[in-house]
Amino acid sequence: MTANTQKALTNEALSFQLMTRAEPPELVIATIKSLLAVKEARDEILIIDNNNKETSLYKPLAAFCQSLDAELNVHFYHIDRVEGFKAGALNLALGLMSPDCSHIVVVDSDYQALPHARASITRAIAQYPEHTLLQFPQFYRNEGQLDAHSELNHYFNHHLYRPFNRNRALSTGTYAVIRRSDLLSIGGWSGASITEDAQMGVLMHRQGFRSQFVPEVIATGLLPNTLDDLICQRRRWIYGNMQVLTDYLSVPYNSPSQYVSQSKSMSERLAYIRAHLSQLSAWVNFTGFFILLHICALLVMADMLLVNNANVSMLAPLYVVYTGYAFFILRRLWAYCRDQSPLNQQVDDSHQPRFSRKIRAWLMHLNFWEIGALSWLPVLWGREKPFVCIVSSI
Repeated sequence: MTANTQKALTNEALSFQLMTRAEPPELVIATIKSLLAVKEARDEILIIDNNNKETSLYKPLAAFCQSLDAELNVHFYHIDRVEGFKAGALNLALGLMSPDCSHIVVVDSDYQALPHARASITRAIAQYPEHTLLQFPQFYRNEGQLDAHSELNHYFNHHLYRPFNRNRALSTGTYAVIRRSDLLSIGGWSGASITEDAQMGVLMHRQGFRSQFVPEVIATGLLPNTLDDLICQRRRWIYGNMQVLTDYLSVPYNSPSQYVSQSKSMSERLAYIRAHLSQLSAWVNFTGFFILLHICALLVMADMLLVNNANVSMLAPLYVVYTGYAFFILRRLWAYCRDQSPLNQQVDDSHQPRFSRKIRAWLMHLNFWEIGALSWLPVLWGREKPFVCIVSSI
């Protein structure tokens, strides 16, 4: 990269975009203030509050934005009847953003930028000048919720951190840095899935665009307030990713070019398919089939006891069931034991990936076992699922 090229890249203007819906105004204002502390004069902050009729929630936010100096380039819009879930609001922002901004930075309303955020984004753009998508990790600042934090962040600390995924990352939403021109070239955000971020990543790869996971913590967010919210969030991720995954299943097996750009070699296309399937199924387990088989086996056992016609061979399905359970549990245990928590060590130099903490995170993950096993099944018969907004608080 020449010095002139690097200088041009570091002068890029960014559009920080927040899509809000019934969020506590003080939470969103704190996030905006964190962005104001890191943005350059040429950057903008664009807030779209959508499908929210609670004036007590969006009017204080509007008043705060209006009170700011116009030179700060903070723009607030309240728009009702936005269709297409979050993708619809993001597409509105795509049309409203300044044409001088070359890159979009998607920001969730509770994710406050760290002091080095803008510099890290600029450095990543310069390091990967040909990439369309640069995805930074999610990280949490809640105190006293280490197990939930460790379980959620396992995806970034281990799963997405692996090279075959890191170099072909799908977007995970917040702090995704996206080149505006490339996003426009694929028609903007797709509303085909309630996880529009993952869908966008697949569509970009299909057009030959490149992506990269940048394992550097540049912002911190809040975990869901309650267990119900945590479960609701997980179900949304699972359901939306399975919507994207069904696109793969609907394409003929002998047409891998439908998944990834035809300009790539067959080995490259297969590598992208592996990465896509790995990331889209990260929160899913397919033991739902074993649960159904387990029920059938128990019915067979009941019949054997009642009819008194015992036949050991009829218990064969149970062997398959328990082997499947064991494989799932031990495979996840192996993954959690290998997690070295590199992101945690960025934030806390004294952090040690203790074995006991890994086991606790693994057990936390097992608590969501039945959700990963069953929540995605309605996708198979085309049932629609609404986008549910998870509200956090300071």
